[in-house]
Amino acid sequence: NELARAAAHYAAHAAQLSAAGLQTAEELVSELADQALDAGVGAPRVVSMLELAPLLNEKRALRDQRVALVDALGERLAAVAGVDFNSFFQSMLDDIAALPSDQCGRVCLLGQWWESPRFAACDASWHGVQPGGRLCFREECQGLAEQARAINARERELRSTAGLRVAVTDLRPELAELCVRSASRQLGEAVLRFLLARGAGWTPEPHEIVAASEWAQASGGADAETLGKVAAFLRWAQFEDQLSVALVAMPSA
Repeated sequence: NELARAAAHYAAHAAQLSAAGLQTAEELVSELADQALDAGVGAPRVVSMLELAPLLNEKRALRDQRVALVDALGERLAAVAGVDFNSFFQSMLDDIAALPSDQCGRVCLLGQWWESPRFAACDASWHGVQPGGRLCFREECQGLAEQARAINARERELRSTAGLRVAVTDLRPELAELCVRSASRQLGEAVLRFLLARGAGWTPEPHEIVAASEWAQASGGADAETLGKVAAFLRWAQFEDQLSVALVAMPSA
């Protein structure tokens, strides 16, 4: 087996190879391992053969984790890229009183809300938002950041091992961009879900909007003007809820 021979040769001569030679040999053995997997050789068999090469299995596993993380990060960035959040917030938060009203007279959104000219700037990615459940953008960003830190820490450990050359992944710029855009998205969806919940006849609590606003402020996902509009919207919604409760409690004439 070519892979077994290459791994054995690498292990036998690793001590005599230069750093560049080690890297070349490792890349060759790793490429043969990938070819073996593509040819249908079972992963346990490939792992067993690579055990002759110092830490190569772990470095390959780390490589796979890094690739999976980059793919996941790219997928999430693509989902929030290109969205005009400023236009969305303007359409939702400017002239609040002009929004549709529910049976209690509270502002809300109904049915095919995006068909109103007011929401012409809202792209189709907002159309599927529904009330209920949880918004998990922040948890997803935190999870990806934790994965990146764990991979980076192990890369540095391997890099400090004599004779090993390991690239250190730095995804901080991409993670920071995702955090900012995800915070904008979470705030937008929180406002939208609140209005849709009212339109469905619910009396939603504003805590989701409050939490999203705090994250957007901390991460730079919304500017001061937008945050001010969100705060004004919350005050308006609170007043409406209080008025609605008071009207219901009034005795009948």
